[in-house]
Amino acid sequence: MFSEREGRPIRAVAIGLYLGVPLALLVALAQTALVGDIRLLGVKPNLLLLFTVSWVLFCGIRQGLLLAMIGGIVLEVNSGAAFGSTLLALSAATLVAGLGEINAFRGAWFLKYLAILGGTLVYGLVFVAMLSATGHQAPLGATLGRVILPEMAVHALLMAPVYGILHEITRRLEPRTVEL
Repeated sequence: MFSEREGRPIRAVAIGLYLGVPLALLVALAQTALVGDIRLLGVKPNLLLLFTVSWVLFCGIRQGLLLAMIGGIVLEVNSGAAFGSTLLALSAATLVAGLGEINAFRGAWFLKYLAILGGTLVYGLVFVAMLSATGHQAPLGATLGRVILPEMAVHALLMAPVYGILHEITRRLEPRTVEL
């Protein structure tokens, strides 16, 4: 379903934040409680980042930023980094994913992969910058090679199932349009 706003089509999802907020809370809680012990290719996947980027591609940047902030606060409580680091990094990654909203290739199959790769890179760079700014040892080169790039690969692999699950949920719960 598309609606016209400011001369460009946007996808209107009826379920919106009524489903997004509880899902973001559940994903953030799963991230802290379950994913902490799971490693793929030597890194922990960031489920909240995957969820938020997928949500932005379905519902837009405004809802994505709100969900990033809600989920980010949950992650902040359990983070050992300076308060606000995770929230700022997740918000920056969400903004990068929001570029897909204005992209000429909006319906292209590869957009979700570009969005998660860009979002993961920005998330990692902002997080490293915040750690460095607060006095932690976070060498950019080593972190990029050992954490951020492998995390980009893992997120690229996980994007298809996360995006597919979210697509199925929104497809099933979105009310059907009725024409008279």
